[in-house]
Amino acid sequence: MTVLTGYTHAQTVDSTRSGIVVDTTTVVVTDSLSIDSVQKVSAKSKKQELEDSLGIRISPDALSAVVTSNASDSAVLNMKDNVFYLYGKAKVKFEDMELNADVVTYEQSKNQVIAQPPINLPDTVHLKDRPSFTQGGETFTYDSLKYNFKSKRAIVHNARTQYGEGFVFSEQVKRNPDQSIYGLHNVYTTCALDTPHFGINAKKIKVIPGKVVASGPANIMIEQVPTPLFLPFGLFPIAKGQRSGFILPTYTIEEQRGVGLLDGGYYFRISDHVDFQTQARLFSKGSWLLSGLSNYRSRYKYNGAFTFSYAYNKTGESFEPTAQETRDFQLRWQHNSDAKARPGTSFSSSVNIGTSTFNQNN
Repeated sequence: MTVLTGYTHAQTVDSTRSGIVVDTTTVVVTDSLSIDSVQKVSAKSKKQELEDSLGIRISPDALSAVVTSNASDSAVLNMKDNVFYLYGKAKVKFEDMELNADVVTYEQSKNQVIAQPPINLPDTVHLKDRPSFTQGGETFTYDSLKYNFKSKRAIVHNARTQYGEGFVFSEQVKRNPDQSIYGLHNVYTTCALDTPHFGINAKKIKVIPGKVVASGPANIMIEQVPTPLFLPFGLFPIAKGQRSGFILPTYTIEEQRGVGLLDGGYYFRISDHVDFQTQARLFSKGSWLLSGLSNYRSRYKYNGAFTFSYAYNKTGESFEPTAQETRDFQLRWQHNSDAKARPGTSFSSSVNIGTSTFNQNN
């Protein structure tokens, strides 16, 4: 394990001391100085301890914490240019940040670390096998990254991040010290594949970790092909627990009704006891369906759900003898009492009203 302190000094000292290699700009402390002992004191006392042990003054521009690193293949220190190279499963840690990559370059004069994947990285490598960056409780994979230890800002190319059940793919990401993220050329999707089958495509997004992904104008994309369905804006909650937000549609292709978007809509969290969601199905040949679903629950008393759907189906062309149009509806209500409300007794009811062809056509 090598410990890079990031502290600089202005004079040359004897480099023959045990376990210490020093030039005019870099201090590299090897295993003779325990990292555990350093991490137990504050940033100010760290500097003082190193000043006392090395007999030098540490620059006030020094980093606030120790930078640790290791690599499976090799580590090369260019003392002339103050550049440290790590090769093979390299790992760098600084405060609550950790990055992993095949090749890492640490430019001490710029307080900057550059992480890159293997040169011959195959396209078939899955997301989990790509270089990764972790800070706080958030982790994302990327192709290349630049991170500044002083400003705590990062520029990331081809970032892929998972937020709950959703994924954000961004061509370029700018990460700020407060961990908020600005993305350029983005796709938000619930498809876990490296190349998602569908998603919402937005030029610019902002991510507030633990809260929401917000975008400007966006349109729905299927198989990498933009559709004419646009959204004026997008809000996708990423906080844990129930939150109001958009429901992404899936798609299908049918001979009778054409290409269809299925079950896209919006979910409303009304309270801890009641919610409501509205969804729609749209088909290229004119068919459509609208539905609303509400769930309710009172703990230890009762729970239930209420659903209403209305559908218009058009099959075939108007000039075809087999063409037909149908209008169907269905209303369903289910209610159950909680077994703890009245031990030994139970009550349940189920109501289903609708046209006879609703299930057949939908």
